[in-house]
Amino acid sequence: MKSVCRMPLSELWADWKKVTAQRGRRLTTADITAILRVGPVRFVVADVGAPLEWIPLDDCFRFWKSVKSNIADEEKIRLENYQDEFAYLATEWFEESGERIILLETYH
Repeated sequence: MKSVCRMPLSELWADWKKVTAQRGRRLTTADITAILRVGPVRFVVADVGAPLEWIPLDDCFRFWKSVKSNIADEEKIRLENYQDEFAYLATEWFEESGERIILLETYH
């Protein structure tokens, strides 16, 4: 199983399928909330030393509620401003199939 070696990521992977996706813009909490108003989205969590964690599509709204207070909206991440002193840098990715993915890179 492949693990995250460094961030920011330049590619995404999954054990069960090939992922051909391109990194897009950085997202704020407001951006993600607006995206979720349109419908469910696939979240992926990256943490150095661990494999990518793909959140099931049908769990995206519950997952979002559990992480939104730790989304880094500012340019320079100050961990002391976040619960448990960790934050996610969120970016939008687009897969060739058209699926929209939100990558959360963990900083602690």
